[in-house]
Amino acid sequence: MPRIIGLAQLGHRRHETTSANSSMYASERLTMRSESSSDRRVGRLSRTLASSWESCEPMTASATAWQPTTVRRVIRVLATSTRPIECELDDGAHAFVKVLGNPEGPSSLTCEFIGTEAARLLGMPVLDVALPEFPDALCRPLDHGLVPQRGPCFANARRAGHLVGRQGRDARRRGEPGAHRRPGRARHLVAEPRSLLRAGRRDPEEPSQRVPLPRRRAASRGPADGDRPHPYDPPRPRADTPEPEHRPGAGGGALRAVPRVREPHRARGPRALHRAPSPRCADLGPGRGRPPDAKTVASRWAGAPRSPRLPQAACYACRRPHRDLASRRLQVGTMTKPGFYSVVQFVPDIERGEAVNVGVIVGAPGLGMRVRMAERNEYVKQWFGAEAYDETRLGFAKSGLAERLKDVEPSAEALATFRAQEAGQLQLTPPRPMVVKNLDDEVIALFLRLVSDPEVQRRERRTPKPDLRRMVRQLKAKNVPIEPRPPVTVPILDEPLTADFAFQNGVRNIVKAVGLSGRQETALEEASDYGSKGLLIAKHPDPTAGKSKLILVADIDDRQLLERVERLLDDHGVRLVEADELPSFTAEVEREAH
Repeated sequence: MPRIIGLAQLGHRRHETTSANSSMYASERLTMRSESSSDRRVGRLSRTLASSWESCEPMTASATAWQPTTVRRVIRVLATSTRPIECELDDGAHAFVKVLGNPEGPSSLTCEFIGTEAARLLGMPVLDVALPEFPDALCRPLDHGLVPQRGPCFANARRAGHLVGRQGRDARRRGEPGAHRRPGRARHLVAEPRSLLRAGRRDPEEPSQRVPLPRRRAASRGPADGDRPHPYDPPRPRADTPEPEHRPGAGGGALRAVPRVREPHRARGPRALHRAPSPRCADLGPGRGRPPDAKTVASRWAGAPRSPRLPQAACYACRRPHRDLASRRLQVGTMTKPGFYSVVQFVPDIERGEAVNVGVIVGAPGLGMRVRMAERNEYVKQWFGAEAYDETRLGFAKSGLAERLKDVEPSAEALATFRAQEAGQLQLTPPRPMVVKNLDDEVIALFLRLVSDPEVQRRERRTPKPDLRRMVRQLKAKNVPIEPRPPVTVPILDEPLTADFAFQNGVRNIVKAVGLSGRQETALEEASDYGSKGLLIAKHPDPTAGKSKLILVADIDDRQLLERVERLLDDHGVRLVEADELPSFTAEVEREAH
């Protein structure tokens, strides 16, 4: 292994110092240049590998060593086994990079680098490779599940190569350098980089790759220059009817065929919309020309006919109601639309016509419809008395009405028709117009203004109660003697008090997490109620548990309110622990509990 590494290092040093055997890589066209000896036959596949190496003409002395230092930007990730990344390096070049963290492991990078350097040492035409640094700033999860790691990476330069075939012959006649004179001799030396050229074959996001691509062999007589798509060009639609067009520079101004775009709505199946010529490197052989430049491609796509409408997925009749129902329940974005609202009223006696609001309905065409019902029946009981209604039946009636409204179209006319068909103690008011921005916000605001359920008001304006379950699990894991969920009864009042846990340190400490109201007056009233219960618990010891003390855990953001609540509870002999002090309180329980 040290010999192989030394061989690779030697090849790398030779690559730096010698320009005669410099590598040449073209991601768009991998070609080689051969010497201009006319006494050898062209296209003989029986030539040995050694003779083909000898026939390769070295690159000019202007070629320099490619040595980038770091990766600057990530462009995309190819869907292959090693997940190569198309990146922009610090020298501005684009390269395909294999990083640490690829699915095949770091051994594949080591073997590829050693093999490339060994081939360069032997004088074989190899790719332009380098070992830049992949920075820590780009180490984030990428597409296809690739998570790169910081460190050296294996980079292949992406540059345009030399010309082969008929286009190379024409370029050589015009005196342009870099034309391959005998492509047949180097045919079996040109590697097919399928990991790069067929990168999007398994990518479901590429429309042209959703069907298996057929394997095509290069025909003996290929199309004109630039007729076949290049592997890195965007996929082109399948040719339907050729129409002649003059393309300058293609065989002395001859006419050639340009593919016409097939209209998607005339395709015979959904697969026909995504078929495109296979992006293989069969165009690397003799007779294949260089792909057209960007200006030609842009003009071709600009002049191609386009479909007047996009292809739509098939919709079966049995699925249409479910799709319509789902579309009514969804709201896309925040927008202002004309909508409507209706109030759900409970009428215990139809003849008297007295009603109390128990819910609201808010909707808008295109956005959907929302229903909000009162969770408790406090106002019904307050206005009509407990004997005027049945709690269970009224709850079932409200939930049933909300379920039936899900099948109603979100429009004022449909809701008015539904209202005329309903009969019972729950009645709907005629729909009234309103401006709707967000259905969820509008239904809550309208519910609080028209229904005013005390339970909902208390819940909407209440600070969250601290969660002590993690603290209890931590104490139990350390074998701290605590009592989870102890049974506690407030003396004299005979009311049960739900506590999170209790511990002994000479006195039974009852710990309870509470969520106080955000309004100062209500929070002080609730704190006074807890203080009174804590005072009763402290003054009347339990016969079995002994003397007890109440500890409250709360999360109060208002510092002024926190100080007033703390003084109020302290006067009643109740301790207040803030949510930010839970770590120190946990350590105190671990230290004192016995």
